[in-house]
Amino acid sequence: MTNLNKIYDIFRGPDNLTMLAADYPNTSYGATNYVAQGAFEENRALFYGEVMQCVKRIRQMDTEFGIIPLPKADVNQQVYSTYVHTWPSSTIEIPRGNPDLDKTSTIIEALAYGAYKYMTPAFYDVALKTKYARDDESSEMLDIIFAGRSADLGYVDSYGGFISSLQSNIQSKKNDFTSLIDKLSAKIQTDIDKAIEKYQALP
Repeated sequence: MTNLNKIYDIFRGPDNLTMLAADYPNTSYGATNYVAQGAFEENRALFYGEVMQCVKRIRQMDTEFGIIPLPKADVNQQVYSTYVHTWPSSTIEIPRGNPDLDKTSTIIEALAYGAYKYMTPAFYDVALKTKYARDDESSEMLDIIFAGRSADLGYVDSYGGFISSLQSNIQSKKNDFTSLIDKLSAKIQTDIDKAIEKYQALP
């Protein structure tokens, strides 16, 4: 529970001022995000934590800014960890009844190679590191950020609806995480077991 309580304190602790979508009931998440971006661009916020596509959105601001990885949780964390967000990310799904899996997989592999060979360098080395970043240090920070990427399957697959329930509790200023876990643990395990069965059934 220590980590969950730390998350709660960061967002809802008495000494912290954090804007959440729930604080603005008539504002969508996207619009709320632009409120945070505006605060950063107007020098009213010291940090603006967002996905990489937002670097392009703030390139027009007058104040110099740098890109840094999210901080480590504590001194025991060995490397910087970068969460791959599900909304700006994408996956490819192949219908179960696909009549020619070999051809489909060959095309997908060719597309992936083309993106790796041409699109990634164009975006990462040219756009992010030189066009959007303002300093050489940000270029080094980007290497650290991308080296620590990982995806949380619990969030991607929404096991037991735990993540959304956790977010709702924090927004509602509820920090009884033990009760939340007890309530959802059976559903979480069921969803995990189903996911394992599906992975094991793959050819």
